[in-house]
Amino acid sequence: MELLRLLSSPRIMEVLFELSLKPRTKSELMERLNISMPHVTQILNKTMNLELLEKVDDRYCITEKGLIVLKTYDVVRNFNMFLEKFTIINDYCLEDIPPYLIERMHQLSEAKLIEKKEDTFRPHEEFVDAVIEARYIKGYTSIFFPEHVTLFSSVVDKKDSIELVVSRYVMKEILTNYREELKWGLSKPNIKFYVARKNYKISFIITDKIVMLFFYLKNGFFDYKREVLCYTDTCRDWGNSLYSYIVENAVIVRPEDVDSLKL
Repeated sequence: MELLRLLSSPRIMEVLFELSLKPRTKSELMERLNISMPHVTQILNKTMNLELLEKVDDRYCITEKGLIVLKTYDVVRNFNMFLEKFTIINDYCLEDIPPYLIERMHQLSEAKLIEKKEDTFRPHEEFVDAVIEARYIKGYTSIFFPEHVTLFSSVVDKKDSIELVVSRYVMKEILTNYREELKWGLSKPNIKFYVARKNYKISFIITDKIVMLFFYLKNGFFDYKREVLCYTDTCRDWGNSLYSYIVENAVIVRPEDVDSLKL
């Protein structure tokens, strides 16, 4: 219970963070954080009693336990930021995101929820820009836009790598209408293409610049109106973990497989 009270104290967390950068004296903490002598003494005594800090000569140092508490505070704070932004989260279907990534959704705290006002049944402008500007692309989609075929065909020779996983539904659409384009794309050395073993209710793209997520609503419909955008390394780390999870449950498609592929 004492630890929970500490997590609700921004001042104590400021002290722990400051000492995570380097050991400091009491007077240095007072000056850097603008804290009075009685207040900083109270904080230091309390945190030392909980073994979050230790004193070496006249300097205070954070302990391993203190670093864990500081990390826990960051996670709680980021989860709070994420949930404040994404009040719509209860409307989304998250069942296809593995539990360990649900637990890490605080990594999306700096993402933005964008609501599309133009034609919602065409590829989002931000998506098109992301594909054009990217150096590399990874992604999964369970939604088929014919415009995507033209878009990716136009940039394939300009990218370091493109790795795409599609649902069986999307693959059937491609085989029916764009078989020759698929063979041409698969002949490129920088392309990897997979078919997922199940239909995941999510779509996303990860590039060297941006992460974009698209969700399904709990009523089973894809949310064409909204997208989640993020530009940070922590978001990209979360997105790469999601991609790894899906690609592990997918089958690679090679040029020689196209005509014999059974879905």
